[in-house]
Amino acid sequence: MVEYILDFRWAHDLSLSTARLFFMAYFVLITIFGLSMSKEYVFRGAEDRALWRDLRLWVIVIMTVQVSLYLYF
Repeated sequence: MVEYILDFRWAHDLSLSTARLFFMAYFVLITIFGLSMSKEYVFRGAEDRALWRDLRLWVIVIMTVQVSLYLYF
């Protein structure tokens, strides 16, 4: 069962657009999870509240890259 899931055998019968839709939904869920974190949690233990330390911004940047790769390639 684990091999079936990790080898993506469940996706072999899906059309390419349906498989892309599933993964896009997964990326959206990750983005929503990242954006739902409170500012206090994101900066906990940080020396300062510099903009580059904000995990929520990194989630947006990285998920934008991932989504663009799935849309264009």
